[in-house]
Amino acid sequence: MRSWTSFGKGLVADAYIVDTGVFLRWFVDQPGYEHAREMQDAFLRGQVMLETADFARIEVAGVLRKKGLLSGRLIACMTQSSPNWPSIEAFPFSPPT
Repeated sequence: MRSWTSFGKGLVADAYIVDTGVFLRWFVDQPGYEHAREMQDAFLRGQVMLETADFARIEVAGVLRKKGLLSGRLIACMTQSSPNWPSIEAFPFSPPT
């Protein structure tokens, strides 16, 4: 069951479904990065759970590599099939039929 709690300036849920853009804003100062990093802090403190599509880590690694922020061993670590974000639940993507 999902719930809402007070956080910062308003109410937030205890779980979020996030996409690649949120993860990228953890590393890159793009519009909206402040909120993404607040979410990251809450996640690291165990206040919220995050869920995403199973290919998100591959997309994040690819974008960070193109921006020159990720190379070599880190790319291999982020894209390997074993979970590298153990607390973020990843769900298989199934395109609509």
